[in-house]
Amino acid sequence: MTAQKLRQRPLRLALSGGGLALALALGTAGAQTSYIYLQSNNAARGINNSVYGFSSDGMGNLTMLPGSPFPTGGTGVGAGDGSTNPFDADQQLIARRDGSLLFAVNGHSNDIAVLTVNADGTLNAVPGSPFPSGGQNPASVGLLETQRETLVVVNKNEDARQDIAAAV
Repeated sequence: MTAQKLRQRPLRLALSGGGLALALALGTAGAQTSYIYLQSNNAARGINNSVYGFSSDGMGNLTMLPGSPFPTGGTGVGAGDGSTNPFDADQQLIARRDGSLLFAVNGHSNDIAVLTVNADGTLNAVPGSPFPSGGQNPASVGLLETQRETLVVVNKNEDARQDIAAAV
């Protein structure tokens, strides 16, 4: 199938990773392949948060995409690390309706990763990503897709141990 025949379907929720990761499926209208993305929400020191990408053949068979996991450039929020509750979040990973961009929160590093979704499902960070969230511990993102797209970020601002000055 040629690239001209591929058309992105609207975003749909595929599965959940127990609160630590959110999965999205982006598919193509005329093809059998769809893509599923899970955020690691990794909070370990020295290990960045990342997005795992898989292709799905529509029969329940998943294959990890080349280059996966894709780094977000920031750090997630982990359970039991004494900071915020990673289960108290929603929409930590979203995509544009046309499937061209993916947005992921980096809760502990107070920023948002923006990744380009390539035709083969692989991801690349856009120049300058990740971007400051404007607050402490971004937990959710939403996208208002009008003439002037607006990314809305929900910051929890509840972890006194984080340096908010670095986030604005």
